[in-house]
Amino acid sequence: MSFTIPDVFLINYGSIDDEHRSLVEHVNGLLKITQNGSSGNFERAFEALLEEFTSHFQHEEALMADAGYDGLKWHSEHHSASIAVLKQLFADCRQKGKVETNDINFCFDHIITDIAKADLKFAEFLDATNGRKAI
Repeated sequence: MSFTIPDVFLINYGSIDDEHRSLVEHVNGLLKITQNGSSGNFERAFEALLEEFTSHFQHEEALMADAGYDGLKWHSEHHSASIAVLKQLFADCRQKGKVETNDINFCFDHIITDIAKADLKFAEFLDATNGRKAI
């Protein structure tokens, strides 16, 4: 089993979709760790996932600023809250000494929820302003 992003969640702007796919690949890496029975060796992979989220959110916000997105302030606050939730999950996993399948499912769900709740609003803005362009 591995996770993928359904086509309905594609933004089709800049490198956002590729970055979302990269986040999912990090989650799939965590999944492989648990499937191999070594869920105690998750810390490096989880740290890489957090770094990838942070980098993606910063890049996405820069793209939004360049596009003149009027929802950027809310979106940035949403990103900050998302990082806080993921950091807490990481701390919880560290405390219990392992990452479990439900933790990994949460990470994937977090990506999909971010796209559905926030990024698709940006896509709607781009459509309304005819702002889609290759970057």
